[in-house]
Amino acid sequence: MKDNIMFLLEEKSMKILLEILLSDLYGEKPCQSIKYRFYRGKGELKEKFPSVVRSLDYSKFIIMIDKDKSDCKELKRSIKNACSRENKTADVLVRIVCHELESWYLGSPQALGKAFGEKHAKKIRNKSKYRDPDSRPKPSADLERLIPQFQKVSGARKIAPYLSRENTSKSFQTFLGSMDCLLGKPKQIVSG
Repeated sequence: MKDNIMFLLEEKSMKILLEILLSDLYGEKPCQSIKYRFYRGKGELKEKFPSVVRSLDYSKFIIMIDKDKSDCKELKRSIKNACSRENKTADVLVRIVCHELESWYLGSPQALGKAFGEKHAKKIRNKSKYRDPDSRPKPSADLERLIPQFQKVSGARKIAPYLSRENTSKSFQTFLGSMDCLLGKPKQIVSG
């Protein structure tokens, strides 16, 4: 098990979600230390993470960034190249959230139902276009339309306690698989 992890995140809602999700799935203290640093969007994260990776002493950095309209491979390559200039590639894990963090919410209608009411979950559960939430180009707009009271930060706080491994988002599953490996947990089998 690694001693300490620093998450570098695109936005505050990611921090809130991860604090709750990781504690729920891996226990209060899955490693010696987990810290979170969030930025005001993708631009600021991409600008500042190289100096943070260079200056802080953590055993692992996890950079999480939305795909948005970027090419996944190119986005990941550009981040890895910036890390290699800092001689930190072995210490950095890049995880791309496809397309946005809200994809993870669409991948869990049962969590949305518990957080915002079952009538909203039914709207998602009954439509084929939400079966592959990572294919939705703007899931935040989908959620705002389906659940008018949804807001990024408060939404993350409301839904995080209900998220589980039962999620149809492939980027969510990839993230959890990475965390399982990093924290030395056995690979979890997810049904469905």
